[in-house]
Amino acid sequence: MPNKVRFYKFFKYMLNYAAKNSEGKLSLRIRKVNFGKGKETQLYSFYDTKHEHARLNIEVEERANEVYIATLP
Repeated sequence: MPNKVRFYKFFKYMLNYAAKNSEGKLSLRIRKVNFGKGKETQLYSFYDTKHEHARLNIEVEERANEVYIATLP
């Protein structure tokens, strides 16, 4: 993202869209995972009350003076 404001607008849009396409309230599960990159990252998974799989997954990795955020399908 070019700047923080655009990032937060996009992030808010993703959360609102996931909530709109879900049934019931979204719940957040945070867990540490290793995707084979050699580093542990945190995976933020948003689930609704009906579906077995997460409605939205966000990978968060802390680097030196940076936070890397990626969305997963």
